[in-house]
Amino acid sequence: MGLGSTTASASLLKVTDLPLANLPIINLAPVLHISTQTDRTAALAAAGDQVRSACLDTGFFMVQGHGINATLFADVFEAAGRFFDLPSAEKAAFAKDMTNGVNTGYFGVGEENLDPQNQPKGDFKEGYDFNRHLGPEDPNHVGDSLPMKKVLLEYFERATQLGNTLLSVFEHALGIPVDTLSPFFAEPMTMLRCLRYHPSVPPISLSQLGCGAHTDYGAFAILAQDAPGLQLFDHKRDSWLRVPHIPNTLIVNLGDILSRWTNGSFVSTVHRVLNVTDYHEEQENRSRPGKVRHSLVFFYEPAVNTVVDVLDPWVGSKGKQFPPIRFGDHLDNMYRQSYLATKP
Repeated sequence: MGLGSTTASASLLKVTDLPLANLPIINLAPVLHISTQTDRTAALAAAGDQVRSACLDTGFFMVQGHGINATLFADVFEAAGRFFDLPSAEKAAFAKDMTNGVNTGYFGVGEENLDPQNQPKGDFKEGYDFNRHLGPEDPNHVGDSLPMKKVLLEYFERATQLGNTLLSVFEHALGIPVDTLSPFFAEPMTMLRCLRYHPSVPPISLSQLGCGAHTDYGAFAILAQDAPGLQLFDHKRDSWLRVPHIPNTLIVNLGDILSRWTNGSFVSTVHRVLNVTDYHEEQENRSRPGKVRHSLVFFYEPAVNTVVDVLDPWVGSKGKQFPPIRFGDHLDNMYRQSYLATKP
């Protein structure tokens, strides 16, 4: 889910491992489990310093001590696997219809296209977009017939709690007063994506990426995965960097909204998914296909009517580099670009 940036897509072959020094692992346990407000403020400030450093560099960091147990991860991935194993006709009964403004539901391989310039057939993945429980009158309402609804609701609630904590950390990272941003998230446009990536088969080309090169267009995303495959683009090295997979460790990446709030200082980095094993530049056509990969992406987004403008402390001498935008308009535009790009 993202902006569909393609500036980094042309460089397919240069892929290296991301040094962990550039992808810090932040322990949130002190923030979550300290009882006194004084100690919690100190813990938030310490985590905020780490997050600020990461956001000014790659826009990615890892999180441990996040409060989501390994059993829940296993349960969600198992339920997702069962759902995606269903016959196509059964999954189609839960299909989303973007032409009618429905943003939740199932989409098949190729129906989303985050890099239409290079992926004429769309992304090599299928998925289910899930929102919090809504009433039957809402077009995004999820009925009880969805097999994995119960476990998705549980994960959604835990991810929301984590997102709220991370928002406080981000406020410290931004150097702004506590609760400056929280009013924008009182009725958030959060979304949980449950994704299955099918293995890319060598010879690898840009047209069969699991997820095309893009930036995320919200505030930030929280990613859980059961296998590696995520890559981010490093403009300094002109290379794609493989993000390591560490069990029970979450990956957090910035979206375009947090970048706009900081006048572009915090980085919303182009990233993609290439689902192969042992990929090397000199062995492009000899790489082995990856196994089926599942991921859970929780998008923590502001309310639909939030007007996103550069925060005063980040304007600086160069002035505002971005005009104000209404988040709902931005979100709708990006959804339509990514889902209708493959439609005739």
